[in-house]
Amino acid sequence: MRHFLQNIKSSCLELKKVSTLTISAMLMAMNIVLGFFTVTVTPVIKIGFSFLTNAVCGMFYGPVVAGLMAGTGDVLKYFLFPQNAGFFPGFTLNAILCVVIYGLFFYLQKITVWRVFLAKLTVVLVVNIFLGTLWNSILYGQGYWGILPARVIKNLMQLPVDVVLLYTTLKVLCRVKLPQIRKISQ
Repeated sequence: MRHFLQNIKSSCLELKKVSTLTISAMLMAMNIVLGFFTVTVTPVIKIGFSFLTNAVCGMFYGPVVAGLMAGTGDVLKYFLFPQNAGFFPGFTLNAILCVVIYGLFFYLQKITVWRVFLAKLTVVLVVNIFLGTLWNSILYGQGYWGILPARVIKNLMQLPVDVVLLYTTLKVLCRVKLPQIRKISQ
């Protein structure tokens, strides 16, 4: 518990740094751009890569900064590119929860395949499958149990691919020497 609270405090202190705000803003912009490369299979099944920038922000600056970045970015994305369905706060909550989970798993931690797998599995189960299905059920008026099987299959099939992409991205960034970013264990 003490380690958890120290990471939260350390993440809060990151907000005092101009480099944190600048790089977080760039990651938010990259997130929005990567959002254009999302493939919509059905209204409730989408495949995208913007999770990579969210995880990077969580790894660099922790759950607090990453959560603020994701929440702000989600609202900004809606105002810049409104969707036909309108704004839905449940998806903003999902965006925040995802990066908070990534921040809790990766911030000041050694990046391992096991850690990446557990982080992505947590996001998949809690955010994508449970909450995402609930929000889609509410938004599109479809039965929760009716859309759940397709979302479970899609997320579990995509899990290994996402783990490989995420692990590779984070390990490459761990090796990059950026003076303004705290040293991350390898």
